[in-house]
Amino acid sequence: MKGVIIVKRPNDPMIKAFGYVIGIFLMILMALAPAKAQQARDVSGDVYYEIFVRSFKDSNGDGIGDLQGVIAALDYLQDLGITGIWLMPIHPSPSYHGYDIIDYYGINPAYGNLEDFKSLLQEAHQRGIKVMLDLVINHTSNFHPWFQRFREGEVPYDDYYVWSDEKPDWRGVSGSPAWHALDERYYLGLFWSGMPDLNLSSQALTQELYRMVAYWLNLGVDAFRFDAVQHLIESDSGSIRNTLKPWHGLKPFEAFIKTVNPAAFIVAETWTDSETIAKYHREADLDLSFNYPIYNALIGGIQNAMPAIYNLPSPKI
Repeated sequence: MKGVIIVKRPNDPMIKAFGYVIGIFLMILMALAPAKAQQARDVSGDVYYEIFVRSFKDSNGDGIGDLQGVIAALDYLQDLGITGIWLMPIHPSPSYHGYDIIDYYGINPAYGNLEDFKSLLQEAHQRGIKVMLDLVINHTSNFHPWFQRFREGEVPYDDYYVWSDEKPDWRGVSGSPAWHALDERYYLGLFWSGMPDLNLSSQALTQELYRMVAYWLNLGVDAFRFDAVQHLIESDSGSIRNTLKPWHGLKPFEAFIKTVNPAAFIVAETWTDSETIAKYHREADLDLSFNYPIYNALIGGIQNAMPAIYNLPSPKI
């Protein structure tokens, strides 16, 4: 099996070792990986360091991590032996975490600007470090201009989101209502009302997303982490995860990325059981997929072992 290792900043040798062990198994390339993906890019042995820019390194003393801080830490990261960095969302967003995006082409002003990002790409590549971005296209922020134009019924944005004249009795990711009132209609927001779901069945939207992805690839981005894969397209009956349709949307998306840069790749975040992860991986010709069941098993095993390692009392269950 081939894979990408992801480690987070260690606080002590035990945590460092723990990060490497978890990372090895967290991003395992599924055994049935398509041959053409392997021919396009061999990622075996790569080590990716996940960075939440906001809390990573502050270069200007404003209390918020930024891209210049990441640049300043590249030598340190290189000394760790990593070969790539995975940046959690860096686009403008009303939230601290950034998973509700306002502008797919912009940089969160708290983190810097586009020139800072270009400098990061240049400095990282000079050190042989690749850069992966979070690709969040299941939903946007409700402050995104697309959503505002959708609300006004402007073509083609009126087809960019999922809406209904009636309120379907669906439940979202947290179990709360999935449909939200808007001007006598209802729109789908599986995570919450501030994250309206994009309509990935829309050809106009798909082409828009292709242009956006090509923009970042042409700047020099090496890879994308594909967020919330199991929620991308819902069934008409209200199933919000693991429908067959996302496979058909992911496969051309994967193929398109290869037309822009054959060496670029996708890592799919499909938080579900191993069998379904393998189906997504196989049917969509994905390069890499997170293997969360193995991750959870390793976490549990190491947590149970920690008391013995540090001579602590065993946890009471």
